[in-house]
Formats: sequence, structure tokens, C-alpha cells
Amino acid sequence: MRAQTISQIAGKLIPDREITEALNALVLLDERLDGHAKINYQNMASRKDFTHDNAKEPLFTSVPKKAVDGATYKAFKNLISFYNQPDVDVPETVTSDWDAAIDSFLDAVTNTTVMRSTKEFLTSEGVVSDDESFRNLLYTMWFTQYARGHAVGSSGFESVFSGEIRGNDVIRFNNWFRFYLLETAGHVNYHGWYTREKVSYILDFGLERESRGFSPPRDCIGKARTSLIPSKPWDVQRRLF
Repeated sequence: MRAQTISQIAGKLIPDREITEALNALVLLDERLDGHAKINYQNMASRKDFTHDNAKEPLFTSVPKKAVDGATYKAFKNLISFYNQPDVDVPETVTSDWDAAIDSFLDAVTNTTVMRSTKEFLTSEGVVSDDESFRNLLYTMWFTQYARGHAVGSSGFESVFSGEIRGNDVIRFNNWFRFYLLETAGHVNYHGWYTREKVSYILDFGLERESRGFSPPRDCIGKARTSLIPSKPWDVQRRLF
């Protein structure tokens, strides 16, 4: 079973034009990170040698504490600590504490301006009818686990916000705040950019299994070319994806 889209869950097709208009309005409500953080792009990544590090310093020079001290950030940091098995082919068991962290995260994000606007749009389209149905929709889309291959070891949240591997290959890693937390902890190495607009970048992962969080085997050094948008990590991204 794969992750379902809103249209699939609702049993109706929302026209692309209406979705585009809603997304454009949503972006205007978003409080981007750009005005708060100092980002050190450095040099363009090598297109010839995938492993060559053209950026000797971290991508994030600084992120003010007040910029990431809100309720959604705190709830996210607590929730992300439960995602310590990123391999999509390894099954996961959600504990009661994990479920509680999900509830706290949903409490936080559904109170944001962006997500309230999202609910209004979905209500107008007949997809949800009240706060409870909206919350249930988010839970279904983001936290219902499914199998990408051999085991039930993936979810919408894990794919977009936490990151995933298959064996020694990093297959998804796109959330700026997750990147920032791991870079600060010394678990990722920024190699440079391809396009600054969405910060397509090269990553070098050398993570220890015992570190809590995104942790391939100790001897795994995975290279990945991926991208991120420096913005609030869940408000607009939750709506976009």
C-alpha cells in the first residue's frame, strides 16, 4: 500500500487550477526562514566527482533560537526522535509514547495560520467537515504506515520530514530543519549546491547506528543529491505534499 493523496482519500478530484491558487495563497501566509537564518552556500557542488566536498563549512552558519523555539518546532523535535529506523525495508512498531508525540505534533500544526487556511480550503471542497475530520485526514496521510518494498517501514511523515534509506542508499532527505539538527550534531556533511533557489545539494552521510535519529549502519557512508526549501518545515510542506 502506498501513501494516498487527498483526492484519493476524499474520493473526488480537485482541479489543478484550484490547487495551484490555494498553494499560491498559502505561500503568502508562510513565515520563511530566510530572514532569520544565516546560510553559507559556498561553492557549487562538483558535477564530475560526486564525492568531492566543495563546501568546507556547514550550510547553516546560524539559526537564531527564537526562530525555532515555537510550539511546532518543539513538537517536531520531540516527534522526530522516534524515527530512529530510517530503512524502508525494516518494519517499525509505533509505541504509546510515539503516538503521544504524534498527537502533540498535530495539536501544534493544526493551530498554525497555514494549516487553518488549509482546513478552510479542504472544507470548501467538501473533503473535510470539521476539526476532527481534518485531523483524521492529516493522520491518515502522514502517519499511516505502508510498505515501499519488503516491509511496512515507511510513512508520509518519514518520507518528507525525517528521511529514508534503503540499505546503504539515502533515498529521501529533504527537510531543512532535520538537516540543520543533524548538521549541528555532526552527522551530515554539506558538499555544495546545484541550484540556490531550492538548495539542491550534495550530502555525505557518515552516521553511527547508536546515534538517535537518522542512523544508517556505522560503516555506511552514503552520498545523496537532494534538495530543500529553507522555510517552516511543516506548515507549507505539509500542505504541498
